[in-house]
Amino acid sequence: MFPRSASSVILAASAALAIAGQTHAQSTVVYADAENKAATLDSSSSPLTLQVAAGSATQSGVIGGSGTVVKTGAGSLTLGASNTYSGPTRVESGTLFATSAAINGGSVQLAGGTWRVNGNAQSIANPISASGASGLTFGTGSNFINGAISSEDSSAVLTIAQGGGGSNTVTFYGSLAGYAGTLALNNRFYRFQNQSGNAFDPSSGRFALWRINSGAQLSYQAGTNNNLSIQLGGLQGAGTLSGGNGAGTGFVNYQIGARGDSTTFSGTIVDGSTKTALTKTGAGSLTLSGANTYSGATAVEAGALIVAGSLGNSTLMVGAAGTLGGTGSIGGAAVVNGVLRPQAAPASAASRLVFGSTLALNGTTTFDLDGPNFSGLTVSAANALTFGGALEFNFISGLSAGSYDLFSFDGASAGDFSSARVIGRGYLTRSGETWIGSFDGYDLNFSETTGDLVVSTTAVPEPAASALLAGGALLGGAAFRRRRFRA
Repeated sequence: MFPRSASSVILAASAALAIAGQTHAQSTVVYADAENKAATLDSSSSPLTLQVAAGSATQSGVIGGSGTVVKTGAGSLTLGASNTYSGPTRVESGTLFATSAAINGGSVQLAGGTWRVNGNAQSIANPISASGASGLTFGTGSNFINGAISSEDSSAVLTIAQGGGGSNTVTFYGSLAGYAGTLALNNRFYRFQNQSGNAFDPSSGRFALWRINSGAQLSYQAGTNNNLSIQLGGLQGAGTLSGGNGAGTGFVNYQIGARGDSTTFSGTIVDGSTKTALTKTGAGSLTLSGANTYSGATAVEAGALIVAGSLGNSTLMVGAAGTLGGTGSIGGAAVVNGVLRPQAAPASAASRLVFGSTLALNGTTTFDLDGPNFSGLTVSAANALTFGGALEFNFISGLSAGSYDLFSFDGASAGDFSSARVIGRGYLTRSGETWIGSFDGYDLNFSETTGDLVVSTTAVPEPAASALLAGGALLGGAAFRRRRFRA
């Protein structure tokens, strides 16, 4: 659990109501639909709750005091004055319309409600704390979040949205190190950016799960001549992740996965004005099911990268602790020092993971086979496949006869596997370019020349032939015993 900021905005329940020059203690102020209250409120004695059950209302009178102000009810409330209260503001339900000045620059706790930042092209420095499913909405223009965003725990879901169309933006300047929930980005453009005197920490988003929804784009605002790494705790959604928006010869490397979640991103990862790169970190899997066109390198340091869509222009390096899977396509050269497992639960014999350039296997290559269903590998470039490391066959429902086109490649392959085995059964024996073995009444034959695995039923000799073989064995055994005896 992350500590709540002392200055967080809270909307609570206890205040004083000033009417006709008198101040009255009142814990809850109730608003009817379309009502405008011009009375002065005082939050000093206890938390002041402002309740709008339905519709919309306005508090045009000044709110003063040192206590907490709480917005409740499903309706919306607009704070129309330049308020002077110094406590936090808490939005528990519905929507609070207010500028940063209207809440006196204090901290805001979003606990199930939405803060709609009044006006366009706003810059807010309020520390924001989120819990539950909450919202933060901006108008049009260029908007900036200068304050820190934190969460009470990892279950928080903070949805950030923008109004209107065009090139509206929300830029993150403040720290995100205290946020461990989900940040959902709706519509338009979102950016990371350094600012003089308020530098963005590229590692501060490493605890957050970033959900880039369809129609939204997340990028780095500036260009870079260096290699800038930005950490995202996790990635999901159907939007766009982009590199730097400014010119530069370097690239923006998104390091994704420190939370250890297993997520799917069905959107696209693209280059900006500077290139985009991706590094998979942490436990769990990241499934990319979109048509990704970024041209920086892809690295899998830990966990699994599942390519269900395409990596059109990226080279790929899978480290010793990483796993590569999927049935999509990879356009750049690939080196696998970890695990290559096309698909753990193949749906059909037609599913394949396709490589458009060279593929070098140095780790462990595992195929899952379930009757006639399996996922194979295709290397479409000529003479581009290099065997190496260990080869494994996992028969999900037990061995059965069949022929499996595991490797489809053009031209000749290079290298050899160092070992081959059936998981749970044992190892095969190498004979030239072929690996052979017999388990559970089946003979296995894998050819490195063709890339095919053939499983056939072990032949059972006819009774007469069996008797002849057995007799020969007995005679041979007796002769051997006699020779040993004479010696």
